[in-house]
Amino acid sequence: MEFNKNLLKTPKKSKVRIIFGIAFIVFSCIWISLRLMDNLPIRFFDWLYSGVFSLNGVIHIMAGFGYSIEGVFGKAFIKIDSEFINVKLGSFEKESKISWQAITSIDYKPTLFRIHKIDNTTQVVEIEKLDYSGIQEVKDVISKIAEDKKLNYTIN
Repeated sequence: MEFNKNLLKTPKKSKVRIIFGIAFIVFSCIWISLRLMDNLPIRFFDWLYSGVFSLNGVIHIMAGFGYSIEGVFGKAFIKIDSEFINVKLGSFEKESKISWQAITSIDYKPTLFRIHKIDNTTQVVEIEKLDYSGIQEVKDVISKIAEDKKLNYTIN
């Protein structure tokens, strides 16, 4: 049995966001162009202002095409198979990977699993970012694999 879920939300494609993004980039170019046409010096503030507008435009365009901005910086997922429990809840969070061979027992408390290992340590795997149905799926998969591997588990 295997469970694999991507936790990053993919935005819906939107023509309006693409148009807003293009408008932001055009506005930032116009800002610098107006300064040049008036023979005014381009100050640090002008570059910063244009840069912020351009970055905002790029972000809107990416989201308009359906790309997750957070996905640029990393992944967020839950992957459970017969070898490992692998959880990374956010693109900036640490990944926890636990081998089933190192597990002696598993206790489920609301929104987290306490995994007791052979070396007498306990690792907590929090799943608070999942919705109700996602938590139920994870509980089902872990209980089935734990039962197959004849591990002690308490999952309600």
